[in-house]
Amino acid sequence: LVKGTNVIKIYVKSIFVQEGTTNLRDFTFVKKADGTYKISGYTPSGLVPTRLEIPSTYLGKEVNEIAFDYNLITGNVESQYSFSAISQIYIPKTIKSISSEVFLYGESVEEFIVDESNPVYGAIEKCLFDKVNMLLISAPRVFEGTFNIPKGTLGIENYAFYRVLNLTDIKFNDELLMIGSRSFYGCSNIKNFTLSN
Repeated sequence: LVKGTNVIKIYVKSIFVQEGTTNLRDFTFVKKADGTYKISGYTPSGLVPTRLEIPSTYLGKEVNEIAFDYNLITGNVESQYSFSAISQIYIPKTIKSISSEVFLYGESVEEFIVDESNPVYGAIEKCLFDKVNMLLISAPRVFEGTFNIPKGTLGIENYAFYRVLNLTDIKFNDELLMIGSRSFYGCSNIKNFTLSN
């Protein structure tokens, strides 16, 4: 260096590139009357995460609902959810309400994971389950073969198995009381339904 030349030293502590992670800006949040938030849409803007982590807070407030919103005047759908290329969906303990249509287009979802301390929802056989009302909410779309409805399930929610294309057989349990609208819509390879007594 020439005498009198200014020298700038740059120290790089570490370089960390975070690719394909859950990004808050990809969610649509709506503030509720009580100051908490609900999610009313999800569309990834960059690299799609393989594991989508539903946030438990937004702007310091609790996120406690995943909604599927309609315009009450026009009847048009206002929510947009895109889960393509996502294989796992994690639900935190704060979520207390999930609309049955939310995971309709989760064609790559292999598994739902729910925080063990969530008082309303759980994961049984990789399915999203309402453990208060004993309802199977959503099955993973990436599933092949025979599916046994878990013991204790009282109902199958609307669209629960929507377009599970490689589902071939369904075996119902003895406790089942209700099968929702379009629960098996698009399951074009089902060969057998085994009913309970």
